[in-house]
Amino acid sequence: MMIEATLPDVLGADAASSGLGRASALMLCRALADPTRLELMASIWRGERCVCDLQASVGGKPQNVVSHHLAQLRRAGMAQTRREGRWVYYRPADSLSARLEQALTLLLGPRGNLASDCR
Repeated sequence: MMIEATLPDVLGADAASSGLGRASALMLCRALADPTRLELMASIWRGERCVCDLQASVGGKPQNVVSHHLAQLRRAGMAQTRREGRWVYYRPADSLSARLEQALTLLLGPRGNLASDCR
């Protein structure tokens, strides 16, 4: 599905018509304001990724730093996890609204289906 909208269309419309109100826009901006979280969300947006893949995507930052930023994305409702054995996989939250998905697509590009190499 091709999403045709501009960021002002998504974030500038009133909450009743857009479904993404000021609170959601503020949450999105706060969650992605940090460069590490933006890069982590961009990696997750391309497909489900394990923590080791995500650590590599942010230049090998320490695991505790990566985990801290991932926890913030989870608390913001933007990411969710799945555990498989000793691996923890992150992906965009299933609960993202259509408008929030549109905004993320505008910021991060099309959503992908990249599979993690961790097994």
